[in-house]
Amino acid sequence: MRVSIGSLDDVPADHCVAVADGAAVAVRVDDGVVAFPNRCLHVGGALAGGRVWDGGLTCPNHFWRYRLSDGSHLGGSGSLPSYPTEVTATGEVYVELPDPQRQLSMRERLLAHAREWERGGRG
Repeated sequence: MRVSIGSLDDVPADHCVAVADGAAVAVRVDDGVVAFPNRCLHVGGALAGGRVWDGGLTCPNHFWRYRLSDGSHLGGSGSLPSYPTEVTATGEVYVELPDPQRQLSMRERLLAHAREWERGGRG
């Protein structure tokens, strides 16, 4: 789903900002804008407001760092998926987000958990 996140002038280079109703974060880089999910791999905290320096984004919660060029976790395994972005000739910025997942009802979540339990998975 293609979403407008505003003007290139509104996207900072020194920290990331929440865009698309908080679903993603964006930061300005030399050749445009990069965007990632607004969710740290560590404990799932929001990345919005995280500082950007030396080619990396720092989570404001527990200071995990991610490489801006590819979302890889610096100092560990895993990486943030990046979302494609486009800056138009007029400076409008768009980000391509995955289609939203349907939220399961409480009943559906409990049934799925019970099925997993019966199969031997205890998670």
